[in-house]
Amino acid sequence: MTTEHLDTSEMAAADDAPAPLSSGHEPTVQADVAADAQDVLPTPDRRAATDTLITLLGHTFADPAVLREALTHPSYRNEHPDEGRDNQRLEFLGDSVLGLAVSEALFQARPDAAEGTLTTVRARVVSEPVLADAARASGLADALRLGRGVVSEGGADRDSVLSDAFEAVLGALFVDGGYPVAREVALRLLAAPIRATLDAASTGGLRPIHHHARNWKTALQEHLQSGGAPPPTYTLVRSAGPAHARRFTMQVQTHVGEIEHTAQGQGRSKKAAEHAAAHALLRDLHVVARRSTGRASVRERPAPDSGATATDDA
Repeated sequence: MTTEHLDTSEMAAADDAPAPLSSGHEPTVQADVAADAQDVLPTPDRRAATDTLITLLGHTFADPAVLREALTHPSYRNEHPDEGRDNQRLEFLGDSVLGLAVSEALFQARPDAAEGTLTTVRARVVSEPVLADAARASGLADALRLGRGVVSEGGADRDSVLSDAFEAVLGALFVDGGYPVAREVALRLLAAPIRATLDAASTGGLRPIHHHARNWKTALQEHLQSGGAPPPTYTLVRSAGPAHARRFTMQVQTHVGEIEHTAQGQGRSKKAAEHAAAHALLRDLHVVARRSTGRASVRERPAPDSGATATDDA
């Protein structure tokens, strides 16, 4: 069973251009909603980002306060107590809306799939890295209202922050426009990972490497465990730069038999650097696997100072 059963009218490819607003949404109304959704605007850029987000969503909010709530991180509310609620309640609601929308799409796309398969596919699609990537693609990060501390720590590009906000926006769409609106947006923005995951399940099971997820640490652990290798360990090599723009270098290490394998990665947080290191090691291991005769899928890595290095700001 392939993904042709999906309703492609509602699940446009994720890399397609954003759907324009319907003719009923006048630009002036959209701009007013963007302004109202931000209320207190530290920079003109955030208003423009909110306007772009509304365009991508294809829904003009009747109550801009709902969108403003969805875009308000708890750290911002802590610094601005008079700003009303943060997005945690809407995140709670959006999580359920997302689960239902994806479950419905998978149920219709794979009528012969077992419950276990559908559950596994859904878990991959609604995972934190996938939702964070969808949030990045939509420009949601630039519209978020974050506290200064979170911003200085690179929180605007943190998977946990972005995935929570993505769910909160879906919750806001549900409150303001109903389930059909929220469902359409969710399936449109997640169309590519849904197709990729279904394709993987249809061709002999889900692969450890899920290119849309970018969860390289999980992918590396799955790959190593499948070959009987111990789980990897991560150590901090160095950190550099000012507090507001610090860069971390992490090293990942594992053993297969007596052979040691290492790689390094850099990022704006330890977590991001760990993902980059895992990605670097995966690239090396899989290149060797593709060039090998099938007898070995790993090789000895160079010493830490000369090991593979990658950068990941996720």
